[in-house]
Amino acid sequence: MIPLKVTDEELMLALLNSPTQKQAAAMLGVTEQTLCKRVQKSDFQKRFSELRRKMLDTVSSELTKASYAAANKLVEFLDSKNEQLRYSACCKILQLANDTVALNEIIQRLDRLENGKS
Repeated sequence: MIPLKVTDEELMLALLNSPTQKQAAAMLGVTEQTLCKRVQKSDFQKRFSELRRKMLDTVSSELTKASYAAANKLVEFLDSKNEQLRYSACCKILQLANDTVALNEIIQRLDRLENGKS
């Protein structure tokens, strides 16, 4: 068993910060087999999945905020005196606009499929 001094929260953080369970176990000073026993418990898996989801939500939110600043900077570059910078900004904006339209179309198709409409 993992020593009681290693909490589930510490174990979860080690798993999130290590590419493998073996490295997470080494970080905590326990064997990989011992770590796996705790990880396999359904209560632990539920809590760990929830923690990962919350972390991804936080990261997604921060990236969304940063994307507004990045988009504004691209628009500013359209007025640059540097022709290459203006050209690059134009190309990037067109590419991102195209990607956004395509993604929105896919989302709309999925919505129609989920709602039973063609």
